[in-house]
Amino acid sequence: MGKPIEARLNINPNYQVADWQFLEFYSPGIPELSFGYHFRGPETHGFTWDGSIDFSTLDKDILINLASQILGAPIDLDLEPVEASLIITNASMEKLHLNLSDQRERFRQRLETPSLVSFVRLDVGMDKESRKFSFTADNPTYLKPSEKAEIAIALPSQTSWSEGIIEWIKAHHVQPSTAEIDPKEAVVVFSASSIRS
Repeated sequence: MGKPIEARLNINPNYQVADWQFLEFYSPGIPELSFGYHFRGPETHGFTWDGSIDFSTLDKDILINLASQILGAPIDLDLEPVEASLIITNASMEKLHLNLSDQRERFRQRLETPSLVSFVRLDVGMDKESRKFSFTADNPTYLKPSEKAEIAIALPSQTSWSEGIIEWIKAHHVQPSTAEIDPKEAVVVFSASSIRS
């Protein structure tokens, strides 16, 4: 049986934004573990945590594996608009529309040299009304030794959490102790915190 997970309101003044709520998820059975932060606003909710992801396999990991957990199937780039925003090492921003074959190829070329990309954001669905999910990640290569890379997933408010999403988060968490988190219980806690009060 896995360890339980609980939520507590984050009272850090940096997280006080009108119409938004930030909850810290932790496990009382793993004292050193802060699993991450759930955020919810009027139209979206999501989760951010100290994570690690291999930028060289980002397209497969997000557009196939994570998308399958959120949407039930991988992203078909010929049908679904996906915008990638990359911050390149010289601090320039590059936006690519992955449903266009030449820009999809440029994205894959960038991932072949992941050390050149310091940050990535993927938006599945091009506008707020059609957005299926968003994903962001820091490349730990560009952080100071004392800093941790942050990963975040944002979902439309009507999209539910699943055990598959929790397992994906656990697999991309920097703390090995997250393996002890019970995904079934986590779904209950995540879902309860996603309901607007």
